[in-house]
Amino acid sequence: MTKAKIISDISGISIRQLKKEVKDFSIKVDHVSPGYMGGGEYEVTFSGKKSDLISYAQRHLGFEGNTFTDLKETLNMEWRD
Repeated sequence: MTKAKIISDISGISIRQLKKEVKDFSIKVDHVSPGYMGGGEYEVTFSGKKSDLISYAQRHLGFEGNTFTDLKETLNMEWRD
């Protein structure tokens, strides 16, 4: 299985709670670093199958699209296959 990665600013949730939350979507938190001014509390790298990342983003990040390309464009996230 090829894993995809996305990076997003996240706030309003503890890292412990975030790691529990992503398990339901079969994705994982790969890396957490401090966020930037005007961004989120944390900059988080998520990894998993594209379809699982899309499902997570639809449920928790307000994403309304259906493709990985839509995800990176809509949420302005950096990504890597």
